[in-house]
Amino acid sequence: MGPVVRGGKWLVLAETAVRATHTVRTLVLMVLFSAKDWGLWAAIFTTLHLLRNLSDTGISMVAIQHREGDSAEVLSTTWWLEVLRGVVLGGLLVVLAPVVGLCFPDSGPRLVGLLRVVSLVFLLEGFVSVGIITAQRRLAFNRLVLIQQGSTMLSILLAVVLGVVFRNVLALVIAELLRATLLLALSYVVLPVRPSLAAGFATLVLLLRRGWHLYVARLSEFLTLRGAVFVVGRILGTTQLGCYHLALNFGLLPSIFITAVVSRVIFPAFAKMQDDSTRLKEALLRVQRFVVQVCVPASLGIVALAPVLAAIKGIEYAPMVRPTQVFALAVVAAGVSSINVSALLGLGRFDLVRKLRLLQLLLVAFAIYPLTRYFGLPGAAMVAWLELVIWVLVARLNGRRIGCGVGVQLRNMLFIIAPAAAMGLTVALLWCFLHDRIILYAVGVIVLSPAAYFLALWRAAPVHARESWDVLKQAVGGSSAEGLS
Repeated sequence: MGPVVRGGKWLVLAETAVRATHTVRTLVLMVLFSAKDWGLWAAIFTTLHLLRNLSDTGISMVAIQHREGDSAEVLSTTWWLEVLRGVVLGGLLVVLAPVVGLCFPDSGPRLVGLLRVVSLVFLLEGFVSVGIITAQRRLAFNRLVLIQQGSTMLSILLAVVLGVVFRNVLALVIAELLRATLLLALSYVVLPVRPSLAAGFATLVLLLRRGWHLYVARLSEFLTLRGAVFVVGRILGTTQLGCYHLALNFGLLPSIFITAVVSRVIFPAFAKMQDDSTRLKEALLRVQRFVVQVCVPASLGIVALAPVLAAIKGIEYAPMVRPTQVFALAVVAAGVSSINVSALLGLGRFDLVRKLRLLQLLLVAFAIYPLTRYFGLPGAAMVAWLELVIWVLVARLNGRRIGCGVGVQLRNMLFIIAPAAAMGLTVALLWCFLHDRIILYAVGVIVLSPAAYFLALWRAAPVHARESWDVLKQAVGGSSAEGLS
């Protein structure tokens, strides 16, 4: 996996920059927007991604995993399906906008108009160059970064400017339209792949048959994470929904980042190792150790800093503190689960991933209403902990196929206990002495708790710490070392 580390450095660095900028943007706009504006954006964002997932046949991922994914027939078939999907989704959102508005009775008319404006995003995204698939297969992440992260970064910066001007959710809607426009333009400038007019019917059937499993899996995964938006909005109102949306984005920030990197870097790499189970097992365990070393301090840091978020705009954002902490505690399970799922996908077992995600969705469907009804926002956030169930099940499956089961993975992560305890103790002491001085407390958490964590890590597990440090140096510097292999 040396080429993955070297090629993926662009994606890792760019994704880090995008997530950091996105977080700063959110903090700035929290001052300018009301919680109700964030509730409207949560409804818009969730509707957009729900329609994306409802119509995502998974053929792009199948083309990446397919041994003949670079053929002109596969690429042309994929492109024409994406064009059709974009046109249909745009029209569908215009028609269904009033139906979505019924789920949010306190903001319905305003939400309908915004949804119809943002429907243009689907049309723009449908015509994006199919060269993105070729770039992912060849691990040409530098080009992908320019297209995907570049368009996202520019839209984030514009959102801040527009937020100052409009001071409401319209700024985010316009920024999303700009992102889709830039994505379309840059895709053809950087990856000018021209599909043919003809698409192969046999290829279409093959892609759809294999993509069906991935389609169900990704839709179930999305509904598990974001489906609660409709329940929270209906039961608790748009203002509380805004707090829930912010809590989810802050609390699950590390796992969202890990998932974004894993799906674009690790999955193609695992797919290349599908015929070498020993190599795949070693790679999975090494990536897992690295992810745990990132997720544990990030999770504890978010739990510690959550009370600081409420100070940004007084009592209006106070309800987001507890759900942010609940989400943050699920970060490690989500991170290791995404790695295991990528390994299973790399082996071509889309059907098993589909079944696992459907099971997770069913568990959430049974739990979300009573949890939200009786425990409010923290209860709604608890559904994120179900990712732990998925990790256990998918680890058992990987144990049968590549000898990397639950026991092996638990032993692989034991080294993190001492560093996590050191950081947790530091945070607890800071809270005891500085909880009434929120600025000093925040500075202490940001400076002292990571120091305690990394000192304990180097003391308790120097080999794993050096291993991850080498991976970081290779990712940033593009070393010729063999990286994760």
